[in-house]
Amino acid sequence: MNYLRIYNKILALKKEWFCKCHFFNPVKAAAFTLAPYTQIGNEQKHKEILTYLQRYAGDSLPEGYSLEEPIRDDCPIWVYWHQSFENAPPIVKKAYSNLLKYAGSHKVIALDKNNISEYVSFPDYIYKKLHSGKITLTHFSDLLRMALLSEYGGFWIDSTILLSDFLPHYDSPFYSIKNKTYNPRHVNGGNMWSAFFIGTGHKNAVAKYVLNLFLNYWSKENSLIDYFLVDYSIAIAYYKFDEFRNVIDENPVDNPEVCKMTKMLNLEFDDTTWNEIYHSQVIHKLSWKLPLAKGNTIANYITIVR
Repeated sequence: MNYLRIYNKILALKKEWFCKCHFFNPVKAAAFTLAPYTQIGNEQKHKEILTYLQRYAGDSLPEGYSLEEPIRDDCPIWVYWHQSFENAPPIVKKAYSNLLKYAGSHKVIALDKNNISEYVSFPDYIYKKLHSGKITLTHFSDLLRMALLSEYGGFWIDSTILLSDFLPHYDSPFYSIKNKTYNPRHVNGGNMWSAFFIGTGHKNAVAKYVLNLFLNYWSKENSLIDYFLVDYSIAIAYYKFDEFRNVIDENPVDNPEVCKMTKMLNLEFDDTTWNEIYHSQVIHKLSWKLPLAKGNTIANYITIVR
């Protein structure tokens, strides 16, 4: 199993290097591909990717949209699984079940490939590149979340988010989870926002700004400059617009160990450990892609017992 994981990782790195060769020379593409693992060249990588993406970014926030409208306590919650939640992995089904349980006054809108068009539309080139594999489902979901938030507002919650309580009130036009750990492999340290959980007010200007950047990018490009395109795009808005930077800086650090449960999925279950992590915060990021051990594990407790 370890050999298979190593082999798959090598294939993934080769694919990423090939994509980066569309933007940088082969040597630099290799350095930027390996930077998150060698911890050499991360700062230069971030700088050059941000510089490249600037050509697709606007100089001002879109007209007709606001960065003042706060998140409403009855705003919609958007959650997406392309093949429908009936066909989702067990850990995603459990996360969705908990989302319904703790939605409170929020209406949960479950999206899949069959009902997206009821809420948003995209240019034909987006769907053509999606069907050809140039845009992955992961990065299509980046487009989708920004399109929904820019028009309707609400919370975008990834399908692998497990809620352990009702969402609190956020007096902010743009809320996203902050991590407490700075990681140089991610732009801006990766601890100022989290693309897997974003809340905005109605007609949000930054969501529209990022959506426009995505649309401009994919109208010209056929390769992905970096897996974390959404984080780089938000970073451009963060550095460009003082009003947005102030919003992000003022957001609370209220789910500081949002990814902790993921690291514990294969640990043996016991009530003390479970209660300690489950009730430590409201939002928990899980993963359906990790190989899960059999037996009395936390993952097994989440998907079968609870």
